[in-house]
Formats: sequence, C-alpha cells, structure tokens
Amino acid sequence: MLGLNYLHQEGVIHRDLKPDNILLTSEDMDNCDVKIADLGFACNHKENGTDVVLGSPLYIAPELFAQQPYDSKIDVWSLGIITF
Repeated sequence: MLGLNYLHQEGVIHRDLKPDNILLTSEDMDNCDVKIADLGFACNHKENGTDVVLGSPLYIAPELFAQQPYDSKIDVWSLGIITF
C-alpha cells in the first residue's frame, strides 16, 4: 500500500495491478520487500485523460467496465481484489 500511495502522490495511476505485477524480493517473509512492477499502462492522471479502459479483467474497477471517468481509486480497488 505504501508503494501505491507513493505513485498516487506523484500523480501516477498504475491501471494494471494484479498479482503478477507485485514482486517479492525474497522467499523469507520476515525479511522481504514488496515491489510494484510493469508500469506499461501507467499514466499521469494530471496530464493524460483517464477515459481509456485498460487492465486485467479480473482486477479492474466497476468504473472501467461502465466506461466512466476514473481516478487513482481504481488502483485501490485492484489492490482490494488482490488482498481478498
């Protein structure tokens, strides 16, 4: 969540969060860093429009299915699906 918070503070929406894009630096869960990967669909929501539907179908927010404008909250939705 801290990495996602940092991206959002910088104005970046990932738009394709899924388990494949969350990497662990070690198999030792007591001494492990989590990294967010694959920023290929990422955009700066302050500069670019947020009307393009992107992402993996199992993890995208309802706004995307409805083709409505969206913001960084779609990443929080995806993270919630992943943790569930």
